Amino acid sequence: MAETEGELVGFAAGITLAERKLDFDAELTALYVLPSAQRAGIGRRLLTEVAATLGAAGAPNMLVWVLAQNKKARDFYAHLDALLLAEQTFKWDELDLIEVAYGWRDIGSIGKITTVS
Repeated sequence: MAETEGELVGFAAGITLAERKLDFDAELTALYVLPSAQRAGIGRRLLTEVAATLGAAGAPNMLVWVLAQNKKARDFYAHLDALLLAEQTFKWDELDLIEVAYGWRDIGSIGKITTVS
């Protein structure tokens, strides 16, 4: 979780996978930062913390699924050196959606990211 002046402004979560997905062992399952707190490094810090925790649990890599239309999230992960891995359709609440997978083959590299444009 991330707080600014006592206010919760973001959170992130991840899991190690019981069954590998796309040859990946861990997944970032959530990352959210309030719009008013974005572009301040909070998302990058939360991502790095999840990666460090999953790496310490033995995961060598990590992936994340993003809605294909979420350009801000896609740009965020791409700028943090995530590789575009796959695209798939799925149904949620009677909606047909498309999601894309991004991943880092070396989970330890995530903490070494120094720039976001």
